[in-house]
Amino acid sequence: MSECLTSVSLYDTMRACMTENRLPEPQEIDCVAAKIWRDAYSIRANLHWTQVETGSIDHQRTVAAARAALGLYRARRSSRAKAA
Repeated sequence: MSECLTSVSLYDTMRACMTENRLPEPQEIDCVAAKIWRDAYSIRANLHWTQVETGSIDHQRTVAAARAALGLYRARRSSRAKAA
């Protein structure tokens, strides 16, 4: 995916999802992840977001950060919670 979000549209997407109480589209999550990757990791890793292997720990963590930025979360279940 191309560099799809400027800072302005990034915040517009985040605000729209939260204020309109709607789930982000998959491409919006990916665009936010691309922005997070570019700002936080690209220099250290010397990789563009499109070069990060899907499913890798770096990809998973960056997508999780994007989901959190968009107001989404996935509850983790511990082994104790499953047994209860």
